[in-house]
Amino acid sequence: MLMAYIELKDKLQIYYETLGPALSLGDQETKTLLFIHGAPGLVDTHMYSDFWGRFAADKLRIVFYEQRGSGRSDDCTLDKLNIAQHVSDLHEFCQTLNIQQPILAGVSHGGYISLAYASRYPNDVAALILCNTNAKRETDERVAACYKSLTEYFGKTKEEATAISEKLRMCDANWDANWDADNYKLFINLYSKNAYTPQEIAQCQQHPMTWQKFMTDEFGTFDLTADLYRITCSVLYLAGEYDWVHPPICSESTAKLMCNANVERVVIKNTGDPIYRDQPQLTQQAIQQFLSKIL
Repeated sequence: MLMAYIELKDKLQIYYETLGPALSLGDQETKTLLFIHGAPGLVDTHMYSDFWGRFAADKLRIVFYEQRGSGRSDDCTLDKLNIAQHVSDLHEFCQTLNIQQPILAGVSHGGYISLAYASRYPNDVAALILCNTNAKRETDERVAACYKSLTEYFGKTKEEATAISEKLRMCDANWDANWDADNYKLFINLYSKNAYTPQEIAQCQQHPMTWQKFMTDEFGTFDLTADLYRITCSVLYLAGEYDWVHPPICSESTAKLMCNANVERVVIKNTGDPIYRDQPQLTQQAIQQFLSKIL
């Protein structure tokens, strides 16, 4: 695995890792799957390389990209931490490394960036793989999905599910760092039955101000729906049956808005967020089948 940095025009250092064939200016045959992580400021490539690295092949390299203000990439001023800036960074990253028409794969926040990028640069993307993500936050749908997940998937009582679901509504209405600290252990264990543990997350290089900026500013306000019609590539849209962070009903509405794209939406049964923690083989199979069609 190659580990490296590039410097953007504003002198900020972006960290990335390459698995599979090395990037080469003269290589027109090898395709690039450019992976974009979720949870800005909390996680980095460590969280994803085991699963997403499986798709590296003779003619497919995997590039793991760490956003500004996350992982081993540089911090920046808070006004530069937003989806629009991440899209600009990613475009400059691809131009600098001569990555032409990548397959963008994004989980959660990485999916937001992928959707925004493909909307802004529709001719520069070969395909999208969206996983546990959507185009905007939908609080009512999240609360309903949380209740369903707790009762049907985790076996909670109706009373327990109602109380926890209302805590989620309170979080969406008024998130702050103190709320996060008080409820972190509760919610992190309810993402999926095999959720990332606090110990796994702690192995990542963390940037608390990046996470706070996203949660207090953009998470409740971002809305990519108006430009989704601009996406024209093939899309694999993976959703978890019991994902309450990005409910499958929201992935359905997001998929419909990509009316000019060839969208294949797959709901993986008995999974939370991310789907490949609960059903790695089924998820891998769906991705490999999609890749075989587009490569």
